Amino acid sequence: MPDDAAAARAAAEEESAFSHPAVDPDSTAGYGDHPDQLIDFYAPRGGTGAGAAVPLVVVLHGGAWRAPYDRRHISPFADFLARRGFAVASVEYRRGDGTGTSGRSDSPAVAGRWPDTFDDVSAALDALPALTRQALPQADPRRMVLTGHSAGGHLALWAAARHVLPPDTPWRTAAPAALRGVVALAPIADFEVADKLDVCSGAARQLLGGDDKFAERRPYADPALLLPTGIATTLVQGRSDLVVPQAVAESYADAAAKAGEVVGLTLLEDVGHFPLIDPAGAGGWIEMAPRRPGHRNGRGPRGPRPRRHRPRSGRPDQPPAALRRAGSRPGHRGLRRPRARDPGRVSTTVLTTGRAEQAAPELRAVRRVVVAEPTGKTHVGRILVKLGLRDRTQAAVFAYVGAGAAGGPVARG
Repeated sequence: MPDDAAAARAAAEEESAFSHPAVDPDSTAGYGDHPDQLIDFYAPRGGTGAGAAVPLVVVLHGGAWRAPYDRRHISPFADFLARRGFAVASVEYRRGDGTGTSGRSDSPAVAGRWPDTFDDVSAALDALPALTRQALPQADPRRMVLTGHSAGGHLALWAAARHVLPPDTPWRTAAPAALRGVVALAPIADFEVADKLDVCSGAARQLLGGDDKFAERRPYADPALLLPTGIATTLVQGRSDLVVPQAVAESYADAAAKAGEVVGLTLLEDVGHFPLIDPAGAGGWIEMAPRRPGHRNGRGPRGPRPRRHRPRSGRPDQPPAALRRAGSRPGHRGLRRPRARDPGRVSTTVLTTGRAEQAAPELRAVRRVVVAEPTGKTHVGRILVKLGLRDRTQAAVFAYVGAGAAGGPVARG
């Protein structure tokens, strides 16, 4: 696509994403004294039965950690999730002071505050369980997914890695966060690559305090240096993203693979930066769908399970010892041995809006590439990425991309 056409398309996508009116939350709670230390709560409004516990989605907004962009611009996305049966917590945090890098009001605002931005995200997640119990009693804390877009995607990855931070930081936790998984949407996930590409006009370098502090503070803030986390993680990236290029997400995935972590990387063909949070975008979005009782992702309720063993004489109720599964032992997966990690594997899926194509040259280092074509009457390609393996009611993430992104106008709401 020519540069002018790509820029025009990116501008149309941004205009569409910011065209929706802000959606007021059902309630708001503070986790500190600063006006920006707030969490908006959206109650689930569809797809759940009365009194049923629902998964909790924690949303961190983007905007290059700069003051002009607050949680209001992602509120239509939060409402989109709530209308599909999720409990949603949208976190606000302190960003840049609004003063331009040259001291002028018309220059780009400074990105983030050190250490305030990180103080707030860690404090918000620490306070979230108690605040959620009060605001959203139907939320199930055992099924919590952390998601964020752009700079918020960075904060989501960082928040999930607090237990591997250097020991001398106050943000470090003794154990991993109780998350079912992380879904990072076009995240600024590798500061070194983002800095080389001048993502968001040097926002990552500004966040860490400028040239003098960038290298010193990267080990405390760069998700690509905080691996492995042991938490199920998937990155969703538009291949036409001009704001946070695809190379940033791929670099994080490569770093995770080298650290022995298997992450998911979903690349959306002909999708830019903003359709990922645009409920009306033709490019694509993320829908996190909970499993309801009897629901099998459109396949109907499960029938009676066949017997898995023959009863032994005299003990019809007792299966052979090899099939007993009373209690779960670490690493136990029935009769199968625990699956060994493959430190060179990155699970990558490319969704195209046309016929299947060869993987791009930049993906040659990836060991396994799956290319999927849109299917069905609505020409929607779908990939299911399961987060966590703790129980049968686990949350799931569906990545959708619409065929309209191949050349049609961006939908507006």
